[in-house]
Amino acid sequence: MLGIAAHPSASLTGVWNICGQSLTYLGLAYLAARFRELPWLLRLAGVLGCAVDAIAGILLHYVLESLPIYFAVVKVPDGRLTLVQVGGTDLSQWASINAHHKFEYRATYLGDYLAAFSTLLLVCLVLLYGFVLVRLVLVAFQRPGPQPSWKWWAATGKKTAATTA
Repeated sequence: MLGIAAHPSASLTGVWNICGQSLTYLGLAYLAARFRELPWLLRLAGVLGCAVDAIAGILLHYVLESLPIYFAVVKVPDGRLTLVQVGGTDLSQWASINAHHKFEYRATYLGDYLAAFSTLLLVCLVLLYGFVLVRLVLVAFQRPGPQPSWKWWAATGKKTAATTA
């Protein structure tokens, strides 16, 4: 509500992305700072939510955007050349506009260069999210007790410049 109140104009697509995103980040930072203090059911819900978000929100999005889409160049009655999608599912309005602009202005997107590496990028993304989720589970359900010091050099017992300073 604050994001809508802070932005004076109406928009068909909403205004949360303009003013309210910072409030979302503040809320997430607060929850992250207090994560270990939450009851275990809420921590479990947070871990499962992160897993679902990684799979359905990011990996699925990446896979769907990596699917090949084929176009044919067609001459319309007024003599101009335009694109027509061949087979598959229809693109959204904005994706169609992007495809037409790319064709019209002969633009090359970053994804065009990375298309050959899409499988490798997907594997790296899966490994990264797997590592993050394993680390989150370890932190979320760590047993209470003395925590290891973040000062790793202090635990070795060796005198270094950092411990003598």
